Parts: sequence; C-alpha cells; structure tokens
Amino acid sequence: MSDLITIVDGGGHVVTAFGSRTSANSRQVDPQQLGEAFIQGLHAVLTKRRDSFEHVDADRPPEKCARYRVLPLGADPDGPVIGAVIVRHPLQDVILANRRVSDTLHQVADVVHDLRTELNAVIGFADMMRQESWGKLGDDHYRTYAEHIHLSGNHLLQQINQLLDLSRAEYLGPNLQEQDVDLAALLNQCCQSMDILAQRSGLAVSVHPQEAPTVRADFRLIRRVVLNLLSNATPTGGRIAATTGLDHLGRPFLSVRDNGIGIRADHLDKVMQPFAQIDSLQSRRHVDNGSGLGLPLSKRLMELQGGSLVLESAPDQGTTVTAWLPRQRMVAVAQPSG
Repeated sequence: MSDLITIVDGGGHVVTAFGSRTSANSRQVDPQQLGEAFIQGLHAVLTKRRDSFEHVDADRPPEKCARYRVLPLGADPDGPVIGAVIVRHPLQDVILANRRVSDTLHQVADVVHDLRTELNAVIGFADMMRQESWGKLGDDHYRTYAEHIHLSGNHLLQQINQLLDLSRAEYLGPNLQEQDVDLAALLNQCCQSMDILAQRSGLAVSVHPQEAPTVRADFRLIRRVVLNLLSNATPTGGRIAATTGLDHLGRPFLSVRDNGIGIRADHLDKVMQPFAQIDSLQSRRHVDNGSGLGLPLSKRLMELQGGSLVLESAPDQGTTVTAWLPRQRMVAVAQPSG
C-alpha cells in the first residue's frame, strides 16, 4: 500500500497512523504542516460542515508531493463526528498511473496501425483481382495475390482474436469448458496446422513427446496457447522443437524451443507484458511478429487454469517457452507409441 493513513480525534490531534511505505521521518500526516487551508478543511469535516475534503500539496520536491483526502469518523452517519481519517496518496503514483494509461493508448495505436496495414493489403490485392488488372482470372499474378490475401487476412484475424481474448481474460475471465485433453495429440495437431507456414518460411518443426499426459483443461484455451507459442517461435529458416511430458515435480507441460536470436536477460520480463516489441531485428526474423500479445495472453490463459508460463532465453541461444499445468489437473499418463 502506498497510501499513508492517519487518524485524528475530534480536535484534529493525531491518534495513530499506518502505511507500508511510511519513512522514519514521515510516519504520520501532521495537519499543522499542511497549511491553513488544510486545517480549515479538516475542521469543516470534523464539525460536519463538509462530508469530505481534498487537498493537493504540490509545492514540495516531487517525491514528497501528495494528494490528501479527509473523511469523517463516527459510529452513526447521523450522529456526532468523533474524528477523521486522512489518506495521503503520493502524486508520483498518480503520475505513473496516468503515464501507464498514455503508454497503453500509444500501444493500442501501434496495434491499430498494424491491423490497418494488413487490411490495406487484403483490400489492395482483392481489388487487383476484382478489376482483373492482369487480364482475365487465370494469370499467375492472381495466385500470388490470393496467397497474400490469405496470409494478411489470417494475420489480421489472429491479432483481433488476441485482443479480444486478452480483454476477456484480463477483465472478465473466460468460462472454462473443461474436458480431457491429450497433450501429445493436441501438440501434433497444432504442429500440423503450422505446416503451410513452416514450408513457406523454410522452417523445420519437430515433435518430441516424452510421456503423453492427459489433463482436465479447457481444450480451446490450451490450443490457443500452443498455437501462440508456435507462432511466436518462427525464425525464418530455423528449427522448432515442441515437447510435452511431465517435469521433475510431476507437472504436465508443453514446451516449444527455437534456435532464433534469443532474448537478453533484462528483456525477459518485458516480453511478457502486452504490446511489447523489444527488437525490430527479432521481429523481422519472425514470420508473425504480431502485436506483442501472444506471450502475455498465453501466460494469462495458463494462469486461469491454475498453471503458469516460463520463458528461458539468451542471445544467440534460442528461446524456450514452457506452459505448465498443476498436477491435480492430470488425468492419466501413457508412454507415447512409436
């Protein structure tokens, strides 16, 4: 808690104060040090002439500036006021909160720009085909345009779905529709769905199930996590290894490892934040650089099922992302065939 709470009696004298960030020389709010305007407002609350009072002290060094709110204390709302609560909130926290809002709006603007770029490609190539700019349909150019339309449309749809899913997961939480999920079968299915992208990008995708756990989970959410991890780990011309099994604690997991350029240690936390784009070079070497939503969304979807997401990486050493589920979600384990 960054707020400092001070309680005063009916005469405005300090009774007690508490707050986790109070310093040795600022353990309570001293009304006498806040000026005549604050004292008058405090007494107006104590005498029930005002329901509450707010005061902003911005004439100090930035780290000491604060907003104060005074509220009455009493056993009965209609009875006498026996004291007041003074809440001190650092202005720096308010400024940081406003800055976060501003940063989010800027990031959303970047995402909208990306969506518009993809949509322009869809519209442009579709218009070329509609007008038969290269003659009657059948020219090879149209096949290329159709591929561009397909890729851009899918990319656009993926980004929109990620925005919607992140909003639901963050603010509402999806209704979990649990069923038995064979993680090895799911991993194979998701890798097969990446075949076209992999062939176009010269990727080598391999699946290595160790043990084949079946878990009780939301199939749709787990599938979205796997597809996000595969899409995030797509260095052009590189290798991807996908694995499922049990860790040393007996927890079921899904892991995707690539041999891309990797991520610096001081950026690992940043890439788990929505809209993070840490390196333009890294983005260019990935087929689907997206909008920085894949990993944060996957982490949130795993947390909603009691699991977690772990990111391990180092420059020029590739990246491994592992999604874990709690042991109690495991239904059965079988050795993979073949």
